[in-house]
Parts: sequence; structure tokens; C-alpha cells
Amino acid sequence: MSVYDIDYSVLVKILVPKQLRKTKMLAWLNVLVSPVVYIYNLFMAYRYDMNYIIAHSPQVCYMQAVLNDAFDTGLRRISIVDGPDEEPLYIYETAEVKEVPLYVTSEAKPIALYTDAEIVGVGPDFEVQVPTIVTTLTGYNEVYMAALLDQFKLAGKTYIIKHT
Repeated sequence: MSVYDIDYSVLVKILVPKQLRKTKMLAWLNVLVSPVVYIYNLFMAYRYDMNYIIAHSPQVCYMQAVLNDAFDTGLRRISIVDGPDEEPLYIYETAEVKEVPLYVTSEAKPIALYTDAEIVGVGPDFEVQVPTIVTTLTGYNEVYMAALLDQFKLAGKTYIIKHT
């Protein structure tokens, strides 16, 4: 039992003197208290939601728990893995005598070259892997999933949602 647990029907009954505890009087007082009960119920729902948010941090295990609570409560198949690590393409000096093909002539697609400073933060920091069965059977909504991820991830982290 918490300090926030209040039963207003019992509270009304306790606060009314014994000689006035008639059925009509208690019903009338309960009607008068009903707006307070409505606001109390809104507050308790908000309190529950905020306690849930406070209990979950940007750690991977907590973000997985949030996503699985929202979309896959039974089998909990949604997982988060690190993003792909791509090695940057380096250009060497002519004195080193190392040849770097920039593109294959049949492809005729030049590869963009970047410095180390430009490469940092290009790819996503993590991937959210969602099985296709989750997207078809449950009330999956990718916009809602992105909103949950934006709410719980660290600022500046990027992600992609992959359907596996």
C-alpha cells in the first residue's frame, strides 16, 4: 500500500458522522467527489507511466525491454545489436607505392573519399532487429517504435530498424 492509494468511497463514508450515514446521503457525497476521483485516476495513470519511464534507461537491455513490452510481450524477439563497422578507404602517398582502386571501370561508379574526421558518425550506432512475424501478427507500428526509440536512446545516437 502506497501513500497514493486512496479509496474515496471509503473516505467519504469514514468522514461522514454516523447519524448522517444514510444511503442517499452517501450516494450524493460520492457524486460530489466524483470529479476528484476522475482527476485522481488520471494522476495515477500518469504516475504509472512516469514510473515506467524512470525505471528504464538508455541501456540496451532496458530499450529492448521497452520495445518488447510494446510489441512482443510473449516471446520477446526484438533485439538491439551494434551498428555495422565500416572501414574507411585510405589514400596513400606515392612514396608508399600502394595502389587504391577507386572504382572498377565496368561499374563506372567513383567511390567517395573521406577523411577520418568525416567518417566518424556516418553509420548508425545500433540496429533494432524486428522479426517479420512480429510486424505481421501484432499491432506493429514503425512510427510508434521510432518514437519509443527516440524517447529512450541517448541524444546523438542514430539507429536503423531492420526487419529480419
